Amino acid sequence: MIKYRSNTRHQAHDKLFRFVMSKTRFARTFVEKALPPQLIDDLDLATLQQLDSQLGSLQVDYVCKVKRQSIDEFILVLIEHQSYPDPMMAWRMRCYVHELMRKHVKKNKRLPVVIPLVFYTGQQEYNVPLDLRSILGGNAEMKELGLALDYLLIQGEMLCGEAKSEDPIHEIIKATLQAFELVQQDDEEKWLPLMRQLAKMRGNDPLEVV
Repeated sequence: MIKYRSNTRHQAHDKLFRFVMSKTRFARTFVEKALPPQLIDDLDLATLQQLDSQLGSLQVDYVCKVKRQSIDEFILVLIEHQSYPDPMMAWRMRCYVHELMRKHVKKNKRLPVVIPLVFYTGQQEYNVPLDLRSILGGNAEMKELGLALDYLLIQGEMLCGEAKSEDPIHEIIKATLQAFELVQQDDEEKWLPLMRQLAKMRGNDPLEVV
């Protein structure tokens, strides 16, 4: 049975995620660890640029573009943070991708490749479909005609990986994951002060050191 989090806590998760991803060094590390190595080899992560995440009437958590090394073009990476499993997540991601493509095709002659990722930090097991075909009605042939779209699932431990413990960005990743765990707790006295502190941050902050 899927239990949905309160709206306040869900917003706190999203605010924290958007804050850390606004730091280019963190975002580069996240993308590097999240995408398959064969894809990373063809990307120039030094060119990563955060884009407006407002897609018409839809608001996503993070969008960036990265140039390819083998050809003069860029790809878009769309990341949505989730603190609970949503059975309709595959459909939501399809909507986000279509809106992002529609937005950029107006300015570019070529339709950009969009890579959708879901970053999950919830406590429940993530046991909902990663692909649209699993929630579509109809038979197999009908589903294939539906052009089902898969997305990648990234969980906290995947970001730590084999990073060197003395690397400052590694410590920031660990601290961020610990912050997500704190927000998961039922005791609001523990996680609300964290979010209030985050909302008041201005100028220099811990992430500026990288």
